[in-house]
Amino acid sequence: MVSVVTLVAHVFFATLAFGFAIALDFVLSAVAASRDPRAIRVAFRIAQRAGPMVGPLFGIAILLGFAVALERGESLLSPWLLVAYGLVVCGALIGILFNRTRAIRISEAATASADEAPSPALLAAIGSARPVGAWCLIALMVALIAVMYLKLPT
Repeated sequence: MVSVVTLVAHVFFATLAFGFAIALDFVLSAVAASRDPRAIRVAFRIAQRAGPMVGPLFGIAILLGFAVALERGESLLSPWLLVAYGLVVCGALIGILFNRTRAIRISEAATASADEAPSPALLAAIGSARPVGAWCLIALMVALIAVMYLKLPT
């Protein structure tokens, strides 16, 4: 029987990790949309300190997920778990290759920009300032929940 504590801890850390990553992207996109170089510098500097916590939170959630699967007697190569692994990898790639890269690009442009008005480089880095990464992570979270709840036939 699955330990309720392990299952609740897995859900808690996964929700915390996704929520933190999603909220960070929404907040940074909103600040970037302000086109205020000073506000962007401050917010993105804070994010550079807080953002690295997302990875360890996901790591804890993943380890607890393995523990839940093993406690349930599931094969770690079950089809539904393989799909879940793929979704987790996609989420990591979105976070690292898209969200983080975009945040670094905007932060560097804001640092080089004058305080009074955004430079053309900052405006180009901001682009549409839409939280695309956050929406992708929300979709992945929904997909993961569906996979884990419904489980593919083994």
